[in-house]
Amino acid sequence: MTGHDKKRSFWPASYRSFLFISTIVLLSSAPWFYGLTRLRDQLVAELLIFSFFLISVPVFNWDRILDQGTHLRETADRWVLSALLLSFLYVLISSLPYQSLLAFFRFLSVVLFYFLIRDFVDTKKKFHIFLWGIVILGTVYAVYGLAQYYGFLPHPYWRGKYELASRYVNGGHFAAFLVFPFFGAASLLAAERNVSAKASLGMMLCLQGWALLLTRSRTIWLSLLVGVGVLIYLMKRQRLLSGKIVVGLLLLAAVSGTFFWSLGFLDPVIHRIESLWKSNFFSLFHRWHMWEGSLRAVVSRPWGWGLGTFGEILPQFRTHSDRFLIDYAHNEFLQVGVDLGIPGILFLTGFIVFFLRRFALLRASHPSSVEPVIALGFFATGVSLFLASQADFPIRIYATGLLFAAYLGLTVFLFETRKERRQEEAFVQPAGRSRNSKSLVIRWIGVFIILAAGCFVARQLFAEIHFERGFKLEKDFSWEGAHGEYQRSISWAPFYVAPHVAQGDLYRKRASLAMNRDQKQEYRRRAIEAFQRAASLQSRGAGRIHYVLGLLFNEIGDIKQSRFHLEAAVHQAPMNAIFVSEYGYQALEWGDQERAIELFEQFQKIRFQESTHADPCEILRRFSKHTQKYQDLRRVVDDRLEDHLCLGYVLGEVGEWDFSRAEFDAALLRSQSRYGPNAAMKNTGEAIARFYVLHERLQDALGIYEEALKHDPENTDYRKELISISGQLGRAAGQGDAA
Repeated sequence: MTGHDKKRSFWPASYRSFLFISTIVLLSSAPWFYGLTRLRDQLVAELLIFSFFLISVPVFNWDRILDQGTHLRETADRWVLSALLLSFLYVLISSLPYQSLLAFFRFLSVVLFYFLIRDFVDTKKKFHIFLWGIVILGTVYAVYGLAQYYGFLPHPYWRGKYELASRYVNGGHFAAFLVFPFFGAASLLAAERNVSAKASLGMMLCLQGWALLLTRSRTIWLSLLVGVGVLIYLMKRQRLLSGKIVVGLLLLAAVSGTFFWSLGFLDPVIHRIESLWKSNFFSLFHRWHMWEGSLRAVVSRPWGWGLGTFGEILPQFRTHSDRFLIDYAHNEFLQVGVDLGIPGILFLTGFIVFFLRRFALLRASHPSSVEPVIALGFFATGVSLFLASQADFPIRIYATGLLFAAYLGLTVFLFETRKERRQEEAFVQPAGRSRNSKSLVIRWIGVFIILAAGCFVARQLFAEIHFERGFKLEKDFSWEGAHGEYQRSISWAPFYVAPHVAQGDLYRKRASLAMNRDQKQEYRRRAIEAFQRAASLQSRGAGRIHYVLGLLFNEIGDIKQSRFHLEAAVHQAPMNAIFVSEYGYQALEWGDQERAIELFEQFQKIRFQESTHADPCEILRRFSKHTQKYQDLRRVVDDRLEDHLCLGYVLGEVGEWDFSRAEFDAALLRSQSRYGPNAAMKNTGEAIARFYVLHERLQDALGIYEEALKHDPENTDYRKELISISGQLGRAAGQGDAA
């Protein structure tokens, strides 16, 4: 090689090294912005990745990726490209195309990040540098989180005060992030020969482990425990650990656990586990209902609703109360099933099987080399993530998704070491010198797609910035300025629903405060126009939009349109207690008693995980103004103690004492079943007796206290009430005889 050739190869190699370091920096900064959970941060990250990929095009080795294998199943890269193609297909057939397009560009950025890792990590040295970078990254964020947890740094954005989340919002999200560096440190610890390096890795592993415990994520704890078990088992099979060492590790864990438990350090863990059954397994039941609703959505449209549409589609198929916002299925197969249908589930299964086969081949080859040893840690990472993904969404958070892309890229590098396809020195394809015409065509098509994606995302980013400005101005009562910002947001992204809805809410707010009748009507008209535009842009998941339209049309006296939109609201969100109950009240006001009764029958079927969101007494009192028929009133409430009690009150107030007495008897029976005879009298019987006395039903009140004294004959308060009521009855009888 001549001096001129060396000079020509030096600059591309230096540029690639710079891009390699920049990739690590980009990955390291992603969790800092709350895990990239805010839309604006996500859009900025997408633009950075698109730009980063474009500036890497001159030295990106397209041929090495595109020329691998001859069949789709032969390379991980082609699986990833196929996933991208499948995702784009589900943009074209999506029930919500704009929502799917946003999700596609986010997924495209993750795929591009994967290929950046694949291309820049082209030597074993770079592989180890990147892996060490991930371990150090995890340790830094763990230490930062520990400082926050123990009060040295603020954490006002944490969802739970005592759930360590570092720069994430949710402790469970941060726990999922730590899975990667934790097993990375464990695998490096097994592979390293340097004592100082082992000591450093051991310390980082302890810090990450302590942070993981304080995240209070039961899902990650369980999946991590299984992953560690798998790692120890495989390392023993590879003869990297002897039986004595395994027993020693278990004894050390037991002794350490006992020691820390005695000092109270494990109290957060114990309390978190106890909370599972103290809350009557609320978390498990909540997930079960989410999975049930997700499965119903898959069955309803087996070919899939569209990429990224889960959050908008699920309300139509939920089987329990919608107090909680659910935009993830907490099960990766069901999440993919709703978005991409049965084809997506089959593709995901094939992808997992592909990686399992490659891991098996890697473990069987070169058992004495470093790469298969590290691969065991990568395999354990995959096991933990797979298990966690069955009850949570560990890789759906954008920052963690980028880390997962890096994990896949490093894993594929390990796969390639089996065939020794990578060289110790990076191969750099000089820009514009490829002899492969297919590669050149694909390169330019790829550049065009990324440029187009970048333009779209940039417009969406500007729209989001103006939308957020408008929201802040609205909170400060600068309504004219807010309206202008919302309008600018719409001009940047006309198909973005949020600013249309915000405009409608602003007009509706101004209508409620306007004193002039004509001005009030004008604001209502503008609000209706804004919400109608929003409804036309979002055909699914628009329950609130239709609900507000129904209320607005009712305010201007258009009953037909109001009914249409309220029907659409309860159709798209049948488990929304507010939509169902308010439509029921509205139907009652319109004189449509049968539809109102049907809606409240539907309301009673909503599964509330904690308590009902409406007072049955209020429902019955409002109904009793329109009908006093016992059969109608009985249909609008449930078969619970509170419902029978309220129905008894309402029926008594309208003079239906025979039915009222039957409902009170039913309430007492359920109270006795719930609290026991004595407590039932205290909680329910006394209230019924007072109601009887207030309405001069003294004989019925007397019967209540006589029954109570049978169970508690020593109760002086009940005996006094019995004597008092008996005296009143006696005086009433005497007055009757005298007359």
